Amino acid sequence: RCKGTALFKRFAIDQKEISRKHKMMINQTVSIGILKNDLIYILLETDNQKKNILFQQIYEDISKNLVPVRPDRHYTRTKGQLAGKYSNTHKRAY
Repeated sequence: RCKGTALFKRFAIDQKEISRKHKMMINQTVSIGILKNDLIYILLETDNQKKNILFQQIYEDISKNLVPVRPDRHYTRTKGQLAGKYSNTHKRAY
């Protein structure tokens, strides 16, 4: 796992989760894509105020990409041979 993603995951889930039916979780694939593109700009920035603005933008982008965690799934996830069978339909999210 990416350490930067874990840092942002802790901050991104807020009080909205209390009123939802399912527990929500950050979409890890999308958050890695966002961090991959934007985190370098925070590291290169010298002005602290601009760093905070960039950090806030990344926080907002990641917190918008929530997916529900559904306990007791009825269907198991199939892995292995099916992943390469229709490779054209399984594209990366970032």
